[in-house]
Amino acid sequence: MTDTKMQELKASYAIAEYHVLGPHPFVMRVGKYCPELSELHDRTGSKCSMFITAYNPLSVPQTTEVNEAAHTELLRDLAMDSIVEGVGKAPDGNWPEEKSVLVLKMEYPDSGYDLCRKYRQHAFLWCPESAVPMLLMVDDHEMENYLTLNTVRRSKGMSRRPTVPFFALVPVALGVTAFVATAARLAGAK
Repeated sequence: MTDTKMQELKASYAIAEYHVLGPHPFVMRVGKYCPELSELHDRTGSKCSMFITAYNPLSVPQTTEVNEAAHTELLRDLAMDSIVEGVGKAPDGNWPEEKSVLVLKMEYPDSGYDLCRKYRQHAFLWCPESAVPMLLMVDDHEMENYLTLNTVRRSKGMSRRPTVPFFALVPVALGVTAFVATAARLAGAK
């Protein structure tokens, strides 16, 4: 994807409305404090949350059947007691509504990046303790690397990447020299 197209997408995501449904519905916007989100975080004991969809991968419109299947799979990937259904909407109506979910009790955005890559989404909303949603983007190169890596892992019978990547923890636990040796050994493993 070209830089121009990515900037256009980013601008579209930035003006979109992110509707959280449920007993206390509200609307979130990128970069705008959301008191209802803050209250929901307090009620549920959540520090942070994320808003994500599986609809229309790579920003290419799909059939209702394809989108519903992707949404159902996304729900299976998530802890059902920690989500609230939602809908992403373009305020000008130039893009179809997308079923989405607000995932509560998040600590780090790593899972959001993983889900974006898996469902081929360019972005998700990260909702930190400040209750000011932030747009986090995933570029096409990252997505392709993730898909290729997981294809290789599955072919070798390896499990999916954990929520907190082991390589983020190894340098702290082993020190840099041991980390480099471990990485080199793993790279040579078959």
